Amino acid sequence: MLVLAVVLCLVAGSAIGVQHRDIHWKEGPKEATCVIQHGYAKGCIKLSQSHAEAPLKMTGEIDGLSYGEHGMHVHELGDLSKGCKSLGGHFNPYGKKHGAPTDM
Repeated sequence: MLVLAVVLCLVAGSAIGVQHRDIHWKEGPKEATCVIQHGYAKGCIKLSQSHAEAPLKMTGEIDGLSYGEHGMHVHELGDLSKGCKSLGGHFNPYGKKHGAPTDM
């Protein structure tokens, strides 16, 4: 079982959608839950952010992944009606360089 406790993970990996309608912060903490059921991989990831300037916290568990390093990214939309084409771009409101550790 892979246990994730990531402050901010920006490594490209499988598409995981989180609904995000407005990049402008509204008052109060934000939380989202992502349920993963793809092939053998199954699990749940919880995302939370206490305020606009706070880091994004991701915690969860995923079973069924092959051994080795894996990464993920967050899309702007959670719409899977047209597969990956309807997910929007990678959520990166500050335009930070991101990718695999070897890309940095």
